[in-house]
Amino acid sequence: MPTFLTTSKMSAALAKRVEASVSGHRAGGAPRKLPRVASILRVGAVLAVVSIAALALRSNRRADEEVARQRATLLARIRAETADVTPSQLALGRRVESLVADAAGAYAGDLLAAEVQGEEAFSKTLGRQMVYVRGPLEKLGSSAGFKVSAAESFKDAFCSCLVEPPETRTERALANRARAAFGQRGAASSGIERMQAVLVSLPLFLPDWQARVRAADAAQLSALAAILSNAPMVAAKRAMTAELLLLVIDEPGDTQAPTELDGERAHWVRVHLLDLVNARPLLRLRLRVDPGWISPPVRAEHAGAIDSCSFALDVRARVGAAPARHATDGPAASHAVPALVAVPRSSRP
Repeated sequence: MPTFLTTSKMSAALAKRVEASVSGHRAGGAPRKLPRVASILRVGAVLAVVSIAALALRSNRRADEEVARQRATLLARIRAETADVTPSQLALGRRVESLVADAAGAYAGDLLAAEVQGEEAFSKTLGRQMVYVRGPLEKLGSSAGFKVSAAESFKDAFCSCLVEPPETRTERALANRARAAFGQRGAASSGIERMQAVLVSLPLFLPDWQARVRAADAAQLSALAAILSNAPMVAAKRAMTAELLLLVIDEPGDTQAPTELDGERAHWVRVHLLDLVNARPLLRLRLRVDPGWISPPVRAEHAGAIDSCSFALDVRARVGAAPARHATDGPAASHAVPALVAVPRSSRP
């Protein structure tokens, strides 16, 4: 094809190549790829990249919206759970820990306030909401030991027999109660809550935890939601309204006495009932327990729980709250349980 790019002075071969270039054909006669095709391919690649980026952006936006929705839902749950909790209730853990540390010091002597003396008065007192802690003397004096003891404190045979004593005070009756308390974790003592519920749930009631939720990513939000779902919030809120602290302190065991399979052996036990509203003690007793009277087969299985139930019955007897009657007949395995005796304070270690 003639073109102004060629001149009469060019060689014939050069002019032919220039004309072929302009017409889209190679010098050998083969057609060349049109520049338009390359441009279309480049534009298509750019559009594909833009489309992928737009899809990714839209996906990220949806993910962010889902995280925001989950965060708002979790914060709403937290606010609903904590709306009716007062600052005084949130301080229960610190108050109880301080009272427990004081009680784990030198024993101040037996005390029975008028509010706990007699069947009616004692039952009325036990009808108030309580939190329960039990632990060894050597642990309860420290903050770390208090938390460990609270975690290990369940509504045991002591709680069950204190609130709802068995009808007879025999080995068989106490063993049955021990088995029931072990299987049900003291379900009968409904007015008593574990202090552990408060300690586990307390961080969820505080502003710092809501701040963690606001700063959390998707994975962290799922973990925080699981923590909230598994926390004993209902039990914690009941415990935070407690008016009484029921505290049992196990002093070191008699190293000269044999140790049972469950770790029980003769030792002193303190029980404290403290009014959290008025910050004063209502009951303080120190008695000695000894599983030696229990028949060997039963002792091997439930020595500690039977001692706990027997101890609760003696506490009731000391306050004049209709102790369970002793059985005087039946097989040897159901013999009557001897009452525990508090020695004079002057002879206590």
